[in-house]
Amino acid sequence: MLAWRAQLDGTATKVETGKELQLKANELRRQFIDFVAETSSPNSRFARWSSGVFEKNTAISSLYLYVCYIELLKDYIEKDSGAKSVIVISESWALINAIRDNLTSDGLETIVINSIKETGYNLKNYVLIFLRPLVFIYRCMLQYVFAAVTRKDHPDSEGALARETVIIRTWIAPNFFSKDGIFKDEYFNGLSKWIAANGYNVKLLPIFVSTRISLRKIMPCLRKAENRFLLPWDYLKPADIVKSLWNGFGHLTLKFNRTDFRGLDISMLLGDEKLKFAFSSGGLQCILQHYFFERLSNAGFRIDRIIYTFENMLPEKLFVFALRAFYPDTAIIGFQHSVLYPLYLALYISEKETDTAPLPDKIICSGNFFRSIFLQEKYPEKILETGPALRFSYLHNKKNKPGKPYGGKVMIVLPGYKNEAIYLLTKTLSALKDDDMMIYIKPHPLSDFGDVNRIIEMVKFPKQRIAFETQPLQEIMRQSAVMITISSSVIFDAIASGVPVLRVKKEIDIDLDPADWLRYDPKRDFIAFSTEDIRSEVKRALMLSDNERAFIEDYGKQFLEKTFSPVSDETLAVFIK
Repeated sequence: MLAWRAQLDGTATKVETGKELQLKANELRRQFIDFVAETSSPNSRFARWSSGVFEKNTAISSLYLYVCYIELLKDYIEKDSGAKSVIVISESWALINAIRDNLTSDGLETIVINSIKETGYNLKNYVLIFLRPLVFIYRCMLQYVFAAVTRKDHPDSEGALARETVIIRTWIAPNFFSKDGIFKDEYFNGLSKWIAANGYNVKLLPIFVSTRISLRKIMPCLRKAENRFLLPWDYLKPADIVKSLWNGFGHLTLKFNRTDFRGLDISMLLGDEKLKFAFSSGGLQCILQHYFFERLSNAGFRIDRIIYTFENMLPEKLFVFALRAFYPDTAIIGFQHSVLYPLYLALYISEKETDTAPLPDKIICSGNFFRSIFLQEKYPEKILETGPALRFSYLHNKKNKPGKPYGGKVMIVLPGYKNEAIYLLTKTLSALKDDDMMIYIKPHPLSDFGDVNRIIEMVKFPKQRIAFETQPLQEIMRQSAVMITISSSVIFDAIASGVPVLRVKKEIDIDLDPADWLRYDPKRDFIAFSTEDIRSEVKRALMLSDNERAFIEDYGKQFLEKTFSPVSDETLAVFIK
């Protein structure tokens, strides 16, 4: 893209679409949610609820982004812009073909930045469809072998579970374990101990946060941890892999009830998404857990209540269906552990599918603010309850509440998604490299330091002005004069702590910003689209007067009380009542 900009410099003007893209994405979000619900209905539950095509995951899927692109381009062509011709440059053959099918203009020219011809591009997708099952089989067999090698006794030898059994399904990463093998749950902070103290038998069902996790390292940790983990491969058999693959063929035969959105033919985009997600590892893993619960039930394992992180994502759908099939009397509790993003469409359901969507019996919200959003977004009121904000419990500690003096650090907090982290770091360092301020970088736990260092070198930022923060977020929050981030829950952490937060917006992608739920106030909000915006907004934050900082802190106190419920016996009780 940079090469094309250089080539067209002086002969063409780049149309800035960052703000317009976000406005368009917010305008069409509810229509698109309804569209996906309607078009997905003809498919079987395995095909429908394990396919990324219908997940609406705007963090990894380009479908909604491309729809917004076409709508923006349509608006631009239809209005009298004064341009004699419009050049569209894209890496996606599917998007370019969809533009050609839907938009006609004598001055419209489309260019694909892709070394592979269209036929080769499609061939590549089909090759990946063949390779993905092999990768799935390989990973499954590795887990099966490591589970067998590290197993000291069969879990059935524990005998009948006389006490009520609560299973907490949670995410696992190597850095969640101490050197002594003690597991710290980053998602259900202290919940398992509290439930166990109230007389329940508690088991943890692990989900790996990344496929890159070393089983050689993580499996012994799971076996040694003081919390007893329930490992699926202690029950699953190789035959379950075959059955999952067989049901995965439904991804290739997906049917679309509709292929038109607001008069646009998006069949090309839907077909491309089908190829991208066919036999995906995530989809096959979703199907596999169906057979896990079947095995667990046949083994006589008792489950009275199961609690999981609720994001309405792919892994949760068949998880709920399997529990309904094999544990019909089990209470299913979803926990809204993180913040809600307006444009993270996977989180939301259509009114047309409230009776069919695989929802839990209860959704425990981290505060009344989030409960009101779920209500607004068509969730049935009867399943919504307010509980504790476990992930944000530190915000209610005295030392983290607004009122503690600010530090002076300019802090860049990187998000979990690699592309977003690269975008944020490249843009921010480019904006600030000519200043003399020290820059502190807080990598995400899953960040690749190699990528970070390469970006620093690429933008030629002076390394002596870079320092990496390794302390937990709660320790560095109030050390910051301004926090800079993008598409991250950290935005709410900073607001609730009374710390100025600069929200860097995306120019060519959908922005996942939780603060878009809030009314904009120029006295407390710091927003940047361009490098120039970043530079000026950082300077504005550093030059805030005492009164201006006091205003931000006062708002933080109000925001904290309104948004995040404290952790107490009373708020915790909603998980087991």
